[in-house]
Amino acid sequence: GTQDFASVEQADVMLVIGANPTDAHPVFASRMKRRMRAGAKVIVADPRRTTTAEKADLYLAIRPGTDLALLNGILHLLVEGGAIDKEFIAEHAQGWEAMPEFLTDYPPDRVAEITGLAEADIRTAAAMIAAAGDWMTCWTMGLNQSTHGTWNTNAICNLHLATGAICRAG
Repeated sequence: GTQDFASVEQADVMLVIGANPTDAHPVFASRMKRRMRAGAKVIVADPRRTTTAEKADLYLAIRPGTDLALLNGILHLLVEGGAIDKEFIAEHAQGWEAMPEFLTDYPPDRVAEITGLAEADIRTAAAMIAAAGDWMTCWTMGLNQSTHGTWNTNAICNLHLATGAICRAG
């Protein structure tokens, strides 16, 4: 909807995962490209080097089916670096107290091993999100249609809740 376009036009960082907007969603992709020209950064996590990945500031060529480890690994780094919105979490999230222990399973070296990525690239992705004022995630069926599709979506929600980047444009 229009909210999605408003978000694209305000986002400083866009994480594209399990999606190839350039080929599959040209109208959305043209807005993305316009925002990139204005300085927004794009991270693409996809096993395939898609046309969207070609234009990304950071391309994460993850092993198929390892999206969940990547998302949890990024959250691990954001929590470790204090790049989370504690007030937003206190007001809008439930069960957060269990998260730090859960995330101990996703240190960067282990996530690198699982995903096949360089640890430095995982750290770069987390740093880009941490530095963003507004950031958004773009995903489609590539993320949902897996044996743990709901967990993937849940991990995206956790990232956005933790950073307070939800329920508002951008």
